[in-house]
Order: sequence, then C-alpha cells, then structure tokens
Amino acid sequence: MVRPEPSATNSATKYWAIRPISASERLCIQLGMRETLQIVCNRRWGSGAAALLVLTACGSSGHRFLANRDEKVYLRVPNSWHDVKLSDSLKDPVLSTTSDAKVISKTVVTTQKDAVQQTDLSGDSPFATMTVYETTGAFNQQLSASLARRVVGLVSFDPVLPAAADDGLSEVIDFNAKPTNAKVSGSHVVYRVRSDKAGDWVLTINLSTFFNPSQSRLYALEVVCSPACYDKSAAEIDKIVNSWRIG
Repeated sequence: MVRPEPSATNSATKYWAIRPISASERLCIQLGMRETLQIVCNRRWGSGAAALLVLTACGSSGHRFLANRDEKVYLRVPNSWHDVKLSDSLKDPVLSTTSDAKVISKTVVTTQKDAVQQTDLSGDSPFATMTVYETTGAFNQQLSASLARRVVGLVSFDPVLPAAADDGLSEVIDFNAKPTNAKVSGSHVVYRVRSDKAGDWVLTINLSTFFNPSQSRLYALEVVCSPACYDKSAAEIDKIVNSWRIG
C-alpha cells in the first residue's frame, strides 16, 4: 500500500548546492551476456571509504552484522551475502550531485558469486548498498525525504513524486513515509524502473533513506534486483531492510 508523504508537493524547487540533473544522466541500462542487466551510468554506485565492522550475529549462525559503531548503524545480512569491493570508476550519487557531502562509510554486499567489485554486479542477483554521509552547507539545510530519495536513489528523480518528464519511468510498489528503522526523519519506497515509458520494467529497487540535519547526517540503504529476481528474493530482502538500525 502506498501511504502519502505528509506535506509532499510536486512543485519544482531550486537547490543552491545541487547541480541540475540533465536528461542524459537518467538511468542507463545495457543488455549484456545472458541478457543480464548491467548498470552503466557513472552517476550511480560510487566509491568511498568503507569503515564497517563485520560482527558474527549472536544466536544465529546463518547471519552476520555489518556495523559502523561510531555512527551506530547496524545491518543484519545472511552469510550468503558477501562483500563487494568499491569501484573507483563508479561515482557516488550524492557526491556527484553536491559538494556539500562526503562519504563516511559505504559497504556493498550481494549473493552474486562471481562479483568481486561493483562493476561486476548485474540484475540477476540482489545486491545492497549501505552508505553514511556527512552533510553540510545548503544541502544539509535543505534535506527532505524527497530530496534524499532523489540524490541517493539509482534513478536521478524522486520515484514517489516524479516530474512530468519522468512520469511513467517508475512505478511505486510500496511506500512508507514514517519507517521505524531510526528515530530521525526518513522514508522507505519499493519501486520498479525502466529506461523507456513504453518498455518493460528492468529493475526493482528497495530504497530507505534517513536524514538528521542537526547531526549533519544522511543514511541510505538501497537493494537492487531485476523484477524476476526481486520477486524470488523479496522475503529475504524484506528481512535485511527491516533489520537496519540507526542510533
């Protein structure tokens, strides 16, 4: 069920600290070997300093925790989800949008056995990216749920409140304006995306974002998979997303 976000509007807003998004930077998808979906936009999935501690989950031999103790961020993942190295050639979406942010920690995990680094990832298997950002200046002051979704997500627009030019490129499956993973403001959305309004859906994205301007922080968890892959892995993905804790 889609729950409306309080006080959300479709009005266009200019952000002094944010570079305008050009049409050429929208989702780019390339059909590769075995018809797997390779995401090739440089605007998404960037590199950053990973400072996460892997902890064995007490009382559960099949899971582990990805934890940033300094930031009090914890994510529980199955042991079958292995770490993936960050790729310098893939720019972080937030850092590509504004100079008023920096990556504090980033980690990527997947079930894709042959994936060693981010550039190896495909839509055949789910993968999750968890990032903590320090936010400053005008960007920090202007942070909202809609802005967080737009700068963090795989696509360069807000799937919940798309502009007219982007309407039809995404379809919201589920939306929660007040998720309980953290005590700060945030949102959770699951949506499908395609590169052509007349084309098939090519990816399903599970995106959670939280922000705390008083602490200059933006938190993001994004799980990506092809629609068929997502349907198959939905229960496991939901457990991972629901396990995410901040603070």
